[in-house]
Amino acid sequence: MTPGHGSCLRSCLTPTARCRSRSWRARSALTDAGNLHGDVEKLVEAGILRDRRVGRARLVSPGDNPVNGPLAELVAVAYGPRALVEGALSGVAGLEEVLLVGS
Repeated sequence: MTPGHGSCLRSCLTPTARCRSRSWRARSALTDAGNLHGDVEKLVEAGILRDRRVGRARLVSPGDNPVNGPLAELVAVAYGPRALVEGALSGVAGLEEVLLVGS
């Protein structure tokens, strides 16, 4: 799985996930919608995601698969905020502690 695919899956499975278009999910994951198409199709077939058409857009949201809870936790570890911050700050010399503050 590429980082873009992981980011897309993370955005689909978070507790606050909203129904969004495939192209929106691709843009938010900084990847091409065409690259995600096949993977999203497989996840829809497995029931992990579901999609529906509204006009020309295909909206993607979490499915009702019982593996979604544990999968969301696994994706959060691999592609969540902690992993992203660690990756972004790994090259900063002398950094001992990072505090994220916000709402």
